[in-house]
This record gives sequence, structure tokens and C-alpha cells, in this order.
Amino acid sequence: MHARLLSFALGAVASTLVAQAPPRPAPTPAPSPAVRPAPRPMRTPRPPMPAGWDHWLDMADWEMEADRWRAAAEEQAALHRDEWAAQADRMRAEVEARVNLGDLELDARRMAEEMRFDFRFDATPRMAPMPPIPTVPRQGWARMDQGDSLYRRARELLNSGEYRRAATTFRDLSTKVPNSAYAPDALYWQAFALYRIGGTDELRTALDAIDQLKTKYPGARMQSETEALGVRIRGALAARGDAASAALVRTAAADSMLRCDREEQSVRAEALNALTQNDPAGAMPLLQRTLARKDACSSGLRRTAVFLMGSKRAEGSEAALTTVARTDPSADVRTAAIEWLARYPGDGSLGVIEELARDTSDRVSRAAMRSLVTHPSARARTLVRSLVERAETPERLRLEALSAFDKERATAEDVAWMRALHARTENSKIRARLVTTLSNIGGPEVDQWLLALSRDPEVDSDTRRTALRRVGRTLPIADLARTYDASAERSVREGVIDVLRERTEAEATDKLIEIVKRGTDPQLRSRAISALTSKKDPRTMRLLMEILDK
Repeated sequence: MHARLLSFALGAVASTLVAQAPPRPAPTPAPSPAVRPAPRPMRTPRPPMPAGWDHWLDMADWEMEADRWRAAAEEQAALHRDEWAAQADRMRAEVEARVNLGDLELDARRMAEEMRFDFRFDATPRMAPMPPIPTVPRQGWARMDQGDSLYRRARELLNSGEYRRAATTFRDLSTKVPNSAYAPDALYWQAFALYRIGGTDELRTALDAIDQLKTKYPGARMQSETEALGVRIRGALAARGDAASAALVRTAAADSMLRCDREEQSVRAEALNALTQNDPAGAMPLLQRTLARKDACSSGLRRTAVFLMGSKRAEGSEAALTTVARTDPSADVRTAAIEWLARYPGDGSLGVIEELARDTSDRVSRAAMRSLVTHPSARARTLVRSLVERAETPERLRLEALSAFDKERATAEDVAWMRALHARTENSKIRARLVTTLSNIGGPEVDQWLLALSRDPEVDSDTRRTALRRVGRTLPIADLARTYDASAERSVREGVIDVLRERTEAEATDKLIEIVKRGTDPQLRSRAISALTSKKDPRTMRLLMEILDK
């Protein structure tokens, strides 16, 4: 064991000497080689160690090995960074292509029959849901390809919003280099750029590009994305009276190709927000009709309506939010409504929130429990304490309620209640959560309680260590030293060493040196050496030399 401590000290000396060495002058940059050198092997063979010493590798040797691994990994990353980026883009596009809000079987045929934007926001969706499509081209992946430079230029133009120039550049790529690996993607992104321009002529030209892609490259990677983009383009043309496009859209709807259009939903949300800002009273019926919808496609829009209704607090808003919190099919929308209900003054919403704390949905019940803690009513605190103390309350909800208390909203009465609960509860998880919560709240009284807890031999070592970590930031070094000496558990002593590592007083260094010199536990002595090397104290070097000279 002494050999291991000696090995650790050697490593610490080496690290300290490197940290204190003067910086070398920057070398003169060498010219870039014409040919990339071959990468180093991922692992350099090591000569065999003498028998009986193979497990006594010193820290310096380990660091050299780590440096070799790091250098090799960096070279490999440089060689394959573009390939990795292309793979990441492909994966991102596949994920986006499969995004489906709830994967519900929507009545797409009925929705596709009316493509126009509609401000009525009634319970029946009035816009055609559409599939998500890729909106960012993947990075270039074939550097030696003849179309590589054109593709990269077109990608840059598209990402910067220069749609017409991007469409022209993508068209030139597919025309001039039809055998390029980029040609199929170029036709898709040409169509996408024209779709973003949005003129009728541009939309028709975009359909021509899609037809070329399906005809010339039937095995291209982006087949499903191409179909989705075609549906969007025909939908835009159908809204302008194009009968042929409308018929094709209805056919696609019958085949269940259509899904929620997130872009259109975001536009609707922005329109709803603008109407509410301009005419709060007149927007109230719109908000109520929006919240009455139940389809998965409009869940994001309903969350926007919850926010607007909660922030305006118009007449009838509390009742509307109560209905949403109880009945909306989306857990996200329900939790948003619960959070707003908790901000209403008075006890009117407390019964509903308490009821929802027992809801079968885990997310809803936890949101309701947190909302009881944040509710401004004194009766809400009584309900919270009753639920936490009641053994019949699910443990997850009791823990959630305790976590909701923080420094801003916890009162002196709350602190006293939690300290008393810690003394009488037998649930170890509840006790641990109480210590964590009280540590976050802080304060002189809490610090004294945590200090007493860290010294109580009847308390488990993990709880004592948590308490010590909190009070150790301000506790006198002499008290920390006494805690170390009085403790018989390694975990508590490790906690003291960790606190001493962060403290800047000279007395903290003195205690760490004492632990290294007089300690009998080699793991604690090694931990103390590690703490000392982070302080950059000259005494650390002398101590390490003394250890090595023994």
C-alpha cells in the first residue's frame, strides 16, 4: 500500500512541476505538408513489464499513455469529421421525417378539403395537416466529387435565406453534373428553395424538379422526404385554386400520408398571440374555442392559448383553465394550465389542484403537487404538509413536494416543519430529500442544524456527508478538523477533505498536510495529496519530497 501512495506522490510531483514550469516559446509554424500523414495507431505497443510489477504503473506512465490515445483520437477525428457530420445530418433528417405528434389516425381527407388559413379556431381543425420535411441540407460528404464545390455553395446560400440564388445553384449542379453523388439531393433542395419563395410559378417549377428527381433517381435516399415536399407544394397550389393539385392532395389524404404541419401551427400560434395583444377582450372567445379542441395536431396551439389566457386573467379564465387542467388529452397542456391556476389568488383553485395531485397521470399529479407549494394561499401550505406527512400519499409525490421548496418561497415556518419531520419520519428517502432541500434553503439556523447532523453518529454517513458539504463552505476550519478527527466513517472524512480542498485558508492546507503525514488510511492520504496539489502551495512540494525520501 505504501508503494501505491509513493506512486501517487510521483504523479503529483510531475503534475506540479509541469504546472510551475515557464512556458516554452511558440515554435515557428511549419509549412503544411502536401499529403496528410498516416494516422498514428490507436495504441502504441508497450514493452513487457518485469514479473511482479505489471500492476505498479506509475502515474507519469499513465499520463503518457493517455496523451498518446488523445493524439491518436484527435487525428482520427480530423480524418473522419466530415463523414461523422454527414452521418449526423442523415440521422437528423430521418428523425425529422418520422416526427409524428401522437401518431394518431386523423381524418386527413376531411382536413385536406379546406386548405385556407382560418381564424375561427373552432373545435374542428380547419387546415390540412402535413408531414414534416428536412429544412437544412446535410453537409458535403464527397470532397472529390465534381459537384462538391457547387453543392457547398448552394447549401450556404440556402442556409442564409438567399432562396433564388440557392435554387439556381442547385439546378446548375443537377444539370451540369448529373452523375454527381449530390445530384439527387440538389433537385430536392432546388424544389425546397423554390417552395420557400412561394410564388405560383416557383411552385410549379419546384414540382418539375421533384418529378425529375423521381424519374432520374428512383433509388435516391430522400424518397419519402420528396413525397412530403410534393404534398406541401400541391397544397399551396390547391389553396390558390389549382383543381389538379387539390385532387392529388385529397388522394394523398386518403392514403394517410398527411401529418401535423408544425410550421403552420407556429404561424397560427403567432396569429393568436397578435390578436390577443391587440384586442384582449375580443380574443377571449378565440382562446376558449382554441382550448376546446382535442386533436393532437393543435396541442402546441392550445399551450399558447393557456399562456395567453393565464397571463391576461380575464373574466372566466380561471374556469376555462380548470376545465383544461381536468380534461385536455395532452399532459403538456394540462400541466401548463395547472401552473397558471396556482398563480391565481384566493382558494378557488385549490380544490382542483388538490384533486389533480391524485390524478392517475404521473406528470399531472407531480405538477399539481409543485403548484400547491407555489400557491400564494396559506391553506395551500397546510394541504402540502398534510399530503407529505400522510403515509398513503405516493412516495414520488411526497418527494416532489419537498423538492419544490426553495430559498425564495420557503418560510421560517416551513423550515421548522421540515426539521421536525426529519426527526420523526422513518422513510430514508424522505429524510435524504429533507436534508437536500434544507441545504438549498440555507440560513444560520439551518447551518447549525446541518452541523449537528453531520456530527451525529446515529445518522447514516451519506446524510452526514451531504450536510457537511453544505455547511463546510462557511464553517470554521477548526470545526472541520474536529469533525474529521471525531468521525469513524471514511465517507464523512472524504467529505471533510473535499471541503478543505475548496477552502483557501492556510489552516485548510495545514489540516491536509497533517492528514498526509499522520493518517493511517492510505486512501484518505492519497485523497489529501490530490487536494493539496490543487492549491499550488509551496509546502506541498516539500511534503511530497519528504514522502519520496522516506
